Amino acid sequence: MNDASETKPTNWPLMAGIFLVPFIFSWFTLKSGYSAKSKLFAFGWMLIVLVLATIDSSTNTATVTATQSVSSSPDRLDISQAQEYIILERRSYPTPPDKLGLQIFIYAPTANTFDQRAHTVIKAAYDLLESDGLYEVVVRLSALPSMEPKYIQAGRAKYTPHKKNTWGTEEEYVWEVDASKHSVVDGQLEEDGKFYSLDMMFASSYLKK
Repeated sequence: MNDASETKPTNWPLMAGIFLVPFIFSWFTLKSGYSAKSKLFAFGWMLIVLVLATIDSSTNTATVTATQSVSSSPDRLDISQAQEYIILERRSYPTPPDKLGLQIFIYAPTANTFDQRAHTVIKAAYDLLESDGLYEVVVRLSALPSMEPKYIQAGRAKYTPHKKNTWGTEEEYVWEVDASKHSVVDGQLEEDGKFYSLDMMFASSYLKK
């Protein structure tokens, strides 16, 4: 299906005819031998064509400028490997009333790799900030489907898009994203084919930007 906004090719012969015919007609009409009314009509027609040509040119210029502006805007971070997640808990913390922040704990059962976990917490941060109109957000990815009795995290993202926290203090980064490379199998930490008690998970830095 074609996009309704798709640009169609310009029919140059038709455009040339639309603009040239009025000028040719006006040139003959404005010569001697025609009434003042005919000359006035011809002059008005030529003036209208000139105005329309100017408007069309301005519109095209504005369209190109807008397109260039959009294409040059900063791209969002890659979240192509983000997995479906559920929110386990939402926690607000003290902030000014006009600059709200929120911390959420999420669980994503299919986020098992380093990139999947990092992309998932980034996506959750985007989702939360856009849906709730927040100033900053912290996302923590739980390694288990329940937060109790332990807080075992497989990933974390702190997103401060203004590079300032809610109280106006400068932040070093807009994004701080960490994720664990370790696997969790049946509630145990798996590393190199060996299983350990899931007391904690070590995370590595994925992104600081």
